[in-house]
Amino acid sequence: MLNNQEIKKQILKILKAHPNQLITGAYIANTCHITRSYVSKVVKELIEIGYYIQIKNRSGYIYQSDNKVLDQEYLKKNLKPLMDVIVLDKVDSTNNYLKILAKDSKKEKILVVANMQTAGRGRLGRNFLSNNASGIYMSMLIRPTFNLEYAKKLTCLVASAVSIAIKKMTNLDAKIKWVNDIYINNKKVCGILTEAATQFEGGNLEYIIIGIGVNMYHQHFDDDLVKKVTTIEDESGQIYSRNDLIITIINQVNQYLENITNDIYMEDYIKRSLVINKKVELQKNDTTQEVLVKGITKDGELEILVNNTIQKVTSGEITRMVLLNE
Repeated sequence: MLNNQEIKKQILKILKAHPNQLITGAYIANTCHITRSYVSKVVKELIEIGYYIQIKNRSGYIYQSDNKVLDQEYLKKNLKPLMDVIVLDKVDSTNNYLKILAKDSKKEKILVVANMQTAGRGRLGRNFLSNNASGIYMSMLIRPTFNLEYAKKLTCLVASAVSIAIKKMTNLDAKIKWVNDIYINNKKVCGILTEAATQFEGGNLEYIIIGIGVNMYHQHFDDDLVKKVTTIEDESGQIYSRNDLIITIINQVNQYLENITNDIYMEDYIKRSLVINKKVELQKNDTTQEVLVKGITKDGELEILVNNTIQKVTSGEITRMVLLNE
């Protein structure tokens, strides 16, 4: 008797052979020698992992696309340079998964992608919404050969790569809110979390984990989020392949890493800033003040105008932006 995974492959093969056509549950059941209720269960499982299959009550199923489905082999083949790729159905956090893996592996680069995170994290310990097959939830492990000066700007490097990748794929104008969030039309679409581990002896960087979360497909957001966050699908009106955007992002990150000493990524970061020449609320050390952002330095520092003098800020968070003409 076939197991569930083999039956899933059979049903998928039948549906893929007849795209955009109605295939009855009875036909699938008879072909696979299973019950119609089992067919219904398996089709729902396929939908949960990203297959776009319409369910026609009492009629059957219409296979439409697999744009949302993560494809491990496709990712491996198209990433440059080649690296290990792990695709998971569910994980607490891709960053956490890589931290454990890093202890037992000496590989220079590993990419982990999950369909769903149960405990996705952002900066300052915040939760990152990671609904099943609704976004890109991935982390990349690198073992840096560059010094700490460049490691401090790695979040800026990744933010530049993500914004460029989104523009290439979708033509959407993705902007960067200092220091690690990507916005489209003044709504957040992506968050980045970089974490580093140092060697016990010498204090050198042992590895860095780059976590990237992108809201890809339309989903339900709570009332307190709906005005603040968005998705690629909502902004573009299209369903893009998660695989292709992952490849575009990671290849851009790797391109920057290969030339990390030339600071081109910082030039791109500054060009794509959402906050320059904006009034913002800046939170730092439990205090919040409204300031005017005048620029961002090549080291990733925020230049703000306070009492007619320019000050540089190395850490903190922009909690609100205000257009100058408001």
